[in-house]
Amino acid sequence: MDTIYELQLKWIIALQQLHGPLIDGFFRGITFMGEEMFFLLAIPFLFWSVDMVIGARVGIAFLLSAYLNPVLKDIFQQPRPFFLDSSVKLSEATGSGMPSGHAQTSVMVWGVLAWQIGKKWFWGIAIAFMLLIGFSRIFLGVHFPHQVLAGWMVGIVILAAFLLLDPRVEPWLGGLPLWQQLALAFFVPVLMAVAFHADDASVSATAVMAGFGCGLAIARRYVPFSASGVWWLRLLRYVIGTAVMMGIYLGLSALFSGVDGDLSYLFRFIRYGLLGVWISLGAPWLFVQLHLAQKPTMPTAQLA
Repeated sequence: MDTIYELQLKWIIALQQLHGPLIDGFFRGITFMGEEMFFLLAIPFLFWSVDMVIGARVGIAFLLSAYLNPVLKDIFQQPRPFFLDSSVKLSEATGSGMPSGHAQTSVMVWGVLAWQIGKKWFWGIAIAFMLLIGFSRIFLGVHFPHQVLAGWMVGIVILAAFLLLDPRVEPWLGGLPLWQQLALAFFVPVLMAVAFHADDASVSATAVMAGFGCGLAIARRYVPFSASGVWWLRLLRYVIGTAVMMGIYLGLSALFSGVDGDLSYLFRFIRYGLLGVWISLGAPWLFVQLHLAQKPTMPTAQLA
């Protein structure tokens, strides 16, 4: 065992002397805020019930990070702490450990959310969650400290690139004909999936990216949806939208459960692609039909 792993493992063991039902439960709750299911529930809430633009940008930021992290892990191939000492394992985790996906994605998601809200006090909240989520991975014995630090650093780099490019790319995409937007929204994620599909997470991310992007391009032109409205309308939209979304998520999971090999990647792409279409197009269309959504105060073709 390398010295760097030995020293950090001793630090984790010392830290876990504090562990017990209450503190373990707290950090498992914190770490859940960096997992797929949390974002599957949180991003549609932003999109349907808070602000469509904020939801779209946070969603894209999450998907980019979710795709890149398995790529980096495949390159570095570093062990997790419990690979070397099973006694430190306080939570489930799979794959290699470098960089921490939770730390990386928390920087991306909370950073974009704070940028959109634009309040100094919310930046404080966002940074606190970034630090807590990363620290939870160390406490639970699923990442070494240097892997969490690497996750934060990668997240900062991607976040900076996103904030720099978004004001330029978004207007450019918005000015393209619909067919070109659809082609880019579909084929770019497909090429990303083909380039790297050794991990289920990367396939899931690119599939949602394709479905969400295609649905968003259509919705911005033909579905006059706004996430504004009284609180009970926002809540009702979220409850209905989430019920259908979970039906797609769980139903197709059961339907495709017996598929193995490369074909499983195709079915995973279909499953998660349909989730993306539902979030950005299917649910808003249904909300409009049920009169649960108001017309936007600005043209839906403009995200900026």
